[in-house]
Amino acid sequence: MSASSRPQEVLSKVDAATVESIRTFVTSTSIGQLGLKLPTGLVIAGPSIASHGQFFENLAKALATDARSTFVKLTSDEATNLKNLLKTLIKKATSRNPDLDEDEDEDRDLVRRKGPKLLNYDLQVLYNWSKEQSTDRVIVAFQDSEAFDGALLAETVELLQ
Repeated sequence: MSASSRPQEVLSKVDAATVESIRTFVTSTSIGQLGLKLPTGLVIAGPSIASHGQFFENLAKALATDARSTFVKLTSDEATNLKNLLKTLIKKATSRNPDLDEDEDEDRDLVRRKGPKLLNYDLQVLYNWSKEQSTDRVIVAFQDSEAFDGALLAETVELLQ
């Protein structure tokens, strides 16, 4: 084994252990169990943004094994304000839904679902979709959390409750 591959091997082992710990937390924690509305875990991936991509890909793959959950990764450039963050979150979470036509205009202001017309940044869209898909969990990961506006993150967490 070369000296240059040793640090990568150590990093891979640490990442794998961290991903498994997060997967265990997500799949074994229920809302009633903690007495919380929103079971939350915060993982700080460190200052090296170059390693974040692979870590979050591994996390998404590990969580994808649970069919009753949806994983959404957001970056700060996708979330310049609350409206953009919510639109992106809803679009990414529901993109697996075959009922949604991906050729529709992204800037469309209204989303048609069963019932009343909803704005494409209304969390009711995500809620309705999760009920239709029997999804118990929507996992939201902020890849570069240090680049997000603190007030925006706080407001997002509050809204997701």
